Amino acid sequence: MTMQTITFTPNTDDFMNPEKGPFIRQFLTASEGSYWYIRENYGSTLVKGTPLLEDFRESDISQVFLDELQTQLDFIRDAGLKVILNFQYNLTSGPQGPNTDNDASLEWIHRHIDQLAPLLQNNVDVIACMHMGFIGWSGEGTFSGNGLDNPIDRANVLNKLGDTLPIDRMILLSTPWWKQEILGQWIDDPINQAFNGTKLARYGYKNGGWCGKNQGYPQGSWPHEEPLQQWLDIWYAEGSYLATGLEHSSVSTYSNCAYAVQFAKDTHADFVNKLWEPTVWGILEEEGCKDEILKNVGYRLVLEEATLPDQGAPGQDFAFEIKLRNEGYASFYNARSVLLVFRNATDRYDLEIANLDPRWWFPGSHTINDFVSLPANMVDGNYEVSLWLPDIYDSIRDDPRYAVRFANLGTWDDQLGTNILGQITIGGLMPVITDLQAVEIALRAQAAAVIAQADAVAQSILDLQAVDDVLDAAADVIEKD
Repeated sequence: MTMQTITFTPNTDDFMNPEKGPFIRQFLTASEGSYWYIRENYGSTLVKGTPLLEDFRESDISQVFLDELQTQLDFIRDAGLKVILNFQYNLTSGPQGPNTDNDASLEWIHRHIDQLAPLLQNNVDVIACMHMGFIGWSGEGTFSGNGLDNPIDRANVLNKLGDTLPIDRMILLSTPWWKQEILGQWIDDPINQAFNGTKLARYGYKNGGWCGKNQGYPQGSWPHEEPLQQWLDIWYAEGSYLATGLEHSSVSTYSNCAYAVQFAKDTHADFVNKLWEPTVWGILEEEGCKDEILKNVGYRLVLEEATLPDQGAPGQDFAFEIKLRNEGYASFYNARSVLLVFRNATDRYDLEIANLDPRWWFPGSHTINDFVSLPANMVDGNYEVSLWLPDIYDSIRDDPRYAVRFANLGTWDDQLGTNILGQITIGGLMPVITDLQAVEIALRAQAAAVIAQADAVAQSILDLQAVDDVLDAAADVIEKD
């Protein structure tokens, strides 16, 4: 057996990918019908859904409304989209200031979240994330007509929503200050705090005044608690591990490409409002950075090269090395599987790469040294080998619109949602390793596996001696290498 190294050519085009990029706002009402045009007309996979609860400030949400909302979420799924939910009691075109029409009492908000719980839990597959919503003007958490724009009531609503929404989905706040106010901390130890389903790991940020100006501050919709730079620094540090959204508000001296691009990079923006605000977008388009921003918000993965065996046998470990880079502003904020797919005209095998979490693929270069075990009953033949990053939910797992496309030429299979790496022959006797490169990659893959095993044991804190044993095994493998 020898190793083959395949080099890939980058694709500089913009194209759609799930849970990232531009979003389009919709109210999720019957008048909007289906959502096929979102992909076709706007090149977007995200909808910001803002269901309006103005008729239910002092009553239960009607079953008619709940049924219609379910219909709209079914339309979202049919169109291959996901939604960023923001429940609110008034339109954004209403007065910005305290008035009794812009939200409900705390008791009614709790009741409404309880009513919405089955809908949120049954449709988590197409919910990308949520805004806190509910409180104040446009669900922004400020200017509450019922006096809820204070630390205690905001925490009450946010934690109620956090306990209701499945723990693998994030909730966005208008400022890091609120997170500190509610939880008393932020992510400063990501290895132990990020992506673990806790509220600390789930409360992200959004900014409704990106490139705008609000009372002399460039941060738009943010409240103006000092020191401002402290809250920005927290966002910059936490943004890698959280969902982050941006929207323009109005034209200001900050409406320029230098500021817009740097802020999107610094905050690790995952998605932006494509249509609002049009004057600001016009300025960025004229200066030449609009397309760059729309293409690079969120992740943008590029394959550089893959080193694979040219043959294998059923029941054998298949060791490989893949080099990639993330050219986007952020990584994934929701969990996602990573698999190698072995496929020919008659057979297909989907083999998950264990202990590989692409949420840690931050902007920059990454190398995967790993292996999968070929099934003992794998049929002999020639196979195409592909990299597949599908959605984790079975309801949409096999839908290629929800799979991740790498930015390369000649690799994307739009029927399967896979990224083609190369070819391999399976069959015959166990191949003899004759290539020193193959030996090296196999040993590195084994070392990675035992180190991952050590990490798992250490996390459980069940058997310290087991940790030492596994680490010793890892050291032995690396020493042989």
